[in-house]
Amino acid sequence: MSIVNKLGKVYGGNWMITETERFTEEDAKCYSGAEVVPCDFGMSICLTMADGSHKQYVPLSRDSQLKVGDKPELTNLQVLTLQRDGECCIKIEEVQ
Repeated sequence: MSIVNKLGKVYGGNWMITETERFTEEDAKCYSGAEVVPCDFGMSICLTMADGSHKQYVPLSRDSQLKVGDKPELTNLQVLTLQRDGECCIKIEEVQ
């Protein structure tokens, strides 16, 4: 049996965007701000709730031009829903 046959399933297929949703003014009111922060697998957006109760961390799209420390306007961001092989993930990217 060859190594290729032993290894079996191929991982890492392409993710496909299945949905995009831009932050509205109403959505933005739920947060006091956003900041790009480093994480184990690139960068994330740290969203701080308006009431200060907690923070949410969402991975930043690989196509993003934002840098660590940037504080984008929430209404200039959109949420991407991606899927592959039955898996789902969420990313954020900036829009103009």
